Amino acid sequence: MAAALSRACAALSILLILGTFGLTVVAVFMRYVLHSPLLWSDEVTGWMLVAMISCGVAEAYRRGDHIAIDLLTDRLRGPSRAVQRVFAGLAFLVLAVVLFLSTWEAVEFSRMVGSYTTGHLEIPGWIPQAPLMLAAAMLVLVALTRILDTLAGRSQ
Repeated sequence: MAAALSRACAALSILLILGTFGLTVVAVFMRYVLHSPLLWSDEVTGWMLVAMISCGVAEAYRRGDHIAIDLLTDRLRGPSRAVQRVFAGLAFLVLAVVLFLSTWEAVEFSRMVGSYTTGHLEIPGWIPQAPLMLAAAMLVLVALTRILDTLAGRSQ
């Protein structure tokens, strides 16, 4: 289940990348060909960047494509490798829980005070923050799965 959800989020990330590319092409065309720039495209591109990274981070972790310092960990074998994998999973788990809770508080605060984004396109401030909660929830799910797989002897 974790793998399927993670892949679905990664697919959404790909769609966001394509959407950002399309929006950038349209914005460049509008600015330099039609001399009528889209005033809001930079803001939307920034929000989409946060969302695309948020949607892809769990899949990168699940596949082991994240940034890692593996000079020593690649040399570990047997029980020491399992201990390292559980420790890494717990570190990701703690990071994800902190990210989720802090984003939850930020979203709740934005909703409570009714804040809106600044710029040409004003939307409720919690909307661009919400993808971070998805990222954190997916990281929790993937980290728990990796920890349980390692403890069950199914690690890579």
